[in-house]
Amino acid sequence: MDLANTGITMTVKADGTPAVRVFYGPYGAYLDTLAEARAYWCRMQANGPAPTDTEKLTVLEGLNTRVTAAKDAAEVAGIPFDIGDVMCL
Repeated sequence: MDLANTGITMTVKADGTPAVRVFYGPYGAYLDTLAEARAYWCRMQANGPAPTDTEKLTVLEGLNTRVTAAKDAAEVAGIPFDIGDVMCL
């Protein structure tokens, strides 16, 4: 199975039982790239600002790469994309 285009969501039902959903194809690819962009954003926030301008640009380029991938995957899946989805706004 090719997991490159697979996304998984985990939630809890009203009765407390876990619910896991697996998505394949374009929607799965979107969830996968969105999760990677969110994780990068969270690491950026946890690490604080980079000490030099060069390092700051490197970090922002890494974020931009992941946000662009999520935006492109959303477009293919027909899902509206907002940068707030990455930043959990």
